[in-house]
Amino acid sequence: MNKKTYIYLRVSTSHQDTSSQRADLMTYCQSHGWEPIIVEDVITGKKFNRVGLQRILDDVRANLVARVIAFKLDRLGRSVVHLSAVCKEMMDRGVDIIVPSQGIDTSSANAAGRFQMNVLMAVAQFEREIIVERVVAGVRAKQAEGFRFGSKPKTTPKRVRELRAEGRSWRAVAKQLGITFRTAQKYAAMTTDIAP
Repeated sequence: MNKKTYIYLRVSTSHQDTSSQRADLMTYCQSHGWEPIIVEDVITGKKFNRVGLQRILDDVRANLVARVIAFKLDRLGRSVVHLSAVCKEMMDRGVDIIVPSQGIDTSSANAAGRFQMNVLMAVAQFEREIIVERVVAGVRAKQAEGFRFGSKPKTTPKRVRELRAEGRSWRAVAKQLGITFRTAQKYAAMTTDIAP
């Protein structure tokens, strides 16, 4: 079975066109004797749902693709992490990624292209770890400030009265309990400890 060659084109808005990308990549394919299938998305790289890219990935998973060719590497991914995941999946399934304008070619005959992709994936992994470290540090800082994660404890009239008895203002009570100023006053005036 002859596996497919895909050209993937993407622009961010309908006011842009892919004609220059298309012409360069078609010339590249013709010089190698490939008859590509052209897939195009008109969507910002930050969006998750890209029908064209998803079509290619579905064929990659079905072992139907030999190579994917793009004008620039950033056409394939919306972030370094996403790009790394897309490229890793393709490479793990034996699909060559070729970006002629950037000298990238991950085919087995091109050690330099594979090295570039491995560096990209290492950078993406580093970025993921930095993000995790920042999140953990942020959580610890919030906990040190007394912030509680998880569902909010149920506010009761009794709790409102306790905070007022500690000398807190109505605004401070409302802010701490995540209720409005008026609700705090209403709760304090209730004779039952069960909030409505």
